[in-house]
Amino acid sequence: MSGMPNPFTLEFLQAINDWQRGGDAKQNQKRGKKLKDVCVDLPDKYRSCLLCCFRQIALPKGGVWKLIGEDQLPEKISSWTLDIEIAKGFKGGVPPEGQDYQGVILCVHPRPESIIVNLRELYQDPAFTAALAQHRESIDGYHDGAGRYSDKQSE
Repeated sequence: MSGMPNPFTLEFLQAINDWQRGGDAKQNQKRGKKLKDVCVDLPDKYRSCLLCCFRQIALPKGGVWKLIGEDQLPEKISSWTLDIEIAKGFKGGVPPEGQDYQGVILCVHPRPESIIVNLRELYQDPAFTAALAQHRESIDGYHDGAGRYSDKQSE
């Protein structure tokens, strides 16, 4: 990355951390938008994924039809994992049949334009992990986000 400014600014690290902290739907949309804004100029290697990605979701009644019949999901920005075992166990596991929700695990080969950031790729970069270590005391909520999850969710 010689000649290029360091993309791992405190603002960038805070956005990554906030995304990993999670929250309610409103917080996640706000955090997702911020994440999208700070990642727009990242090199392609951090905004691509050649592997299939998984996501566990619990669909309300009628949601299965929206997914299969209409090929739509109500989500805007969400996390996907490269590890199916993580998807299976997320938030206590896939809800069993007969509940108010139908649990499903989706598998996609993401289109490049749909990827905001490949966290797994970031966490494999020594420059990123060094920046996190350097700024950890300045990152609000670090221990609930990047400090807690790092790459444990393989997002």
